[in-house]
Amino acid sequence: MIDSNDKTTFDLFGNKRRGRPVTGKAKSDAQRMREYRERKKKEQAATPEITLSVAQFEMLTATIAQLTKERDEALKQLQEAQENAVISILCKPHSM
Repeated sequence: MIDSNDKTTFDLFGNKRRGRPVTGKAKSDAQRMREYRERKKKEQAATPEITLSVAQFEMLTATIAQLTKERDEALKQLQEAQENAVISILCKPHSM
């Protein structure tokens, strides 16, 4: 037991506290939210804005449509090739 009048004896074990140690830099919920909103505002301000003419927009739309069509055709050819490969494997006679 520790004598409350004894100021010279050093406590060897100290006051151990459970959990994460205190850093003294804790922020309130309001401070964290304010910083979050500021970061979001900076991110939105950093996003460039692109302006297109009607002709440029129509050209991009046509290009996207053409690429989509080519992708669909390639996927269809791939699916047909896979089906043909499966059919050829199933129809191949087994050699013993």
